[in-house]
Amino acid sequence: MNHFFLHHRTVRFGECDPAGVVYYPIFFNWFHECMEAWFEEALQTPYAKVIQEIGFPAKSCEANFLRPIPVGSSITLALSLLEIRQKGFCLIFNIYKEHLPHCTD
Repeated sequence: MNHFFLHHRTVRFGECDPAGVVYYPIFFNWFHECMEAWFEEALQTPYAKVIQEIGFPAKSCEANFLRPIPVGSSITLALSLLEIRQKGFCLIFNIYKEHLPHCTD
């Protein structure tokens, strides 16, 4: 069974381009926001403490954009831990606008 950490939010006007849809770099901000919430809520570890004590650089990131998300949309980011490695780990983020997968919060 897959386990997801769910982070809910609303798309704000300032996150959109002139066409009224999310400007693509914003997605990476959302991924990081979700990861910080995961550390704090699911792992019970303040993310600021992680940064101050051990640091936490990102090695790589990429995204596939399937469809636009308009301003005002209620969305859910689903974070899943794909792999734990010797010097880090790999996270997968999915964004759902209308429905969620069957998952464990």
